[in-house]
Amino acid sequence: MKKRTLIGLTSLAMVGALAAPAVYHVQPASAAIAAGSVVVNEIMYNYASGTTQEWVELYNNTSSAISLAGYKLTDNNVGASSLTEGTYTFPSGTSIPAGGYLTIGNSLSSAQLKWSGNFALGNSGDGVALFSDSNSDNIAQSGEVIDSVEFTSAWGGNGTGYSLERKDPAGASSSSTNWGSSTTSGGTLGAKNTLNGGGGGGGGGGGTVTGTKVLWDQGHGQTAGNADWTIGGANSSFADALRAKGYTVASTTSAISSTVLSGYKVLVLPEPNTNYTSTEKSAINTFISNGGGVYFIADHIVSDRNNDGWDSVQIFDGSQTEAYPSTGSWVGATFGFYFNRNNLVQEPITDIRANSVTSGVTSVGAWNGSTIHVTGANSTILSDIFLTGQADPFHIHGKYGSGRFAALGDSSLYDDGTGASGKNLYDGWTDYSDAKLAVNTIDYLAGVIN
Repeated sequence: MKKRTLIGLTSLAMVGALAAPAVYHVQPASAAIAAGSVVVNEIMYNYASGTTQEWVELYNNTSSAISLAGYKLTDNNVGASSLTEGTYTFPSGTSIPAGGYLTIGNSLSSAQLKWSGNFALGNSGDGVALFSDSNSDNIAQSGEVIDSVEFTSAWGGNGTGYSLERKDPAGASSSSTNWGSSTTSGGTLGAKNTLNGGGGGGGGGGGTVTGTKVLWDQGHGQTAGNADWTIGGANSSFADALRAKGYTVASTTSAISSTVLSGYKVLVLPEPNTNYTSTEKSAINTFISNGGGVYFIADHIVSDRNNDGWDSVQIFDGSQTEAYPSTGSWVGATFGFYFNRNNLVQEPITDIRANSVTSGVTSVGAWNGSTIHVTGANSTILSDIFLTGQADPFHIHGKYGSGRFAALGDSSLYDDGTGASGKNLYDGWTDYSDAKLAVNTIDYLAGVIN
């Protein structure tokens, strides 16, 4: 937390799980990154008195993923004659998705990549620069700089728990009028800045709905037995509500892959009854890591509708016998939560915790569903809704890499009572605030709300 001059970068936020293969077309590391393509977007340089949390967020201003492998970040002055501050080199495989974010900081508890050595940000002001270092001297020269910013504490973010935010990713890095204190304590890692009033920075939060594509999985037993979790059946009202907001909604019966997911921002997995393959799970994990959003909708234990030995709880947990197996765990090991093996009913549920996902939600129902255990491995997870007397939540949301996820313990909330002839479906869509929760959650997963 030493004093310094900050060099510019523009907005990028959390990239997450960088070891996962990219779904997007990525520039080769040798390709030059045009100035302003990646910018310094947000800086936490003086979190609060007595704390040491520091990080820098980058934002990809383009419509294509960009490889940062071999590029460098420094808090040394641009054009300096010698290296007096710190320099961080982005490792092989590091990329930032189109319209996405990446954070680098002094702790992996708040950032995706950890700097080391002399890298530290001064509390009264400093600088940050992203550069190519074409002559390998670790010093950012003007012709090598992709983005840089120099700031003072008067610009904002000075020790009250609020970050210094860039207002416009396309605006000048060097202008104090393009920066200010975030209105959210702790900053907006991986999401649109609170001071960004335009459409930029939509990769991880904020932005418009129009044109955003949502994909329903309908190829894993979603019509087995009495179910009809399709956008033409019991989830049709859910799909219609999204279309009314401007989303584009489609479905697939194909195996989940990067090709199938290409072009989509959100994937809905409504109570699967046929297990996902390891290849499909990897594609879903990578989709989230690279900036997508996934809604895991389960049901209660012993709800195997096609009698193949797997119900939705077991599928998401990765085991037929254990909630959090030592080997084979899926959502538990990857995202930090798993579904409990219970079967609970309550209406109305009124223990609603206030946040953006539950805004306007006053109550919901549970008609044979499970609760969700948060392991503690993912500090971004927020618990949204609790059944009376239950220590574990019924609905959660959180972040992984550059993307987001949410989970719900009962498919009945979004059942609108329509489906194939002979299906005994129940209209939970019109009960309580079930529909509001559904649309809010997709808005979160799409980055429209934080």
